[in-house]
Amino acid sequence: MATAYSTFTLPDGATLAYEILGSYHTGRATPIVLICGMTSIRIDYERLTKSLIRTRPGTIVRHR
Repeated sequence: MATAYSTFTLPDGATLAYEILGSYHTGRATPIVLICGMTSIRIDYERLTKSLIRTRPGTIVRHR
């Protein structure tokens, strides 16, 4: 996986990274949001997201 990701800067200056996967399912299935914990990174979800995006959209968010 390890595809490109986008970032969002909050008013306090913190920058959050996110990645949208399976967008072709948007509007047809309930999306799922995966939040990376303190010791995880986006690639930790690679095996899980490959399965999930077959049937639904998903977003991976890296919190502060």
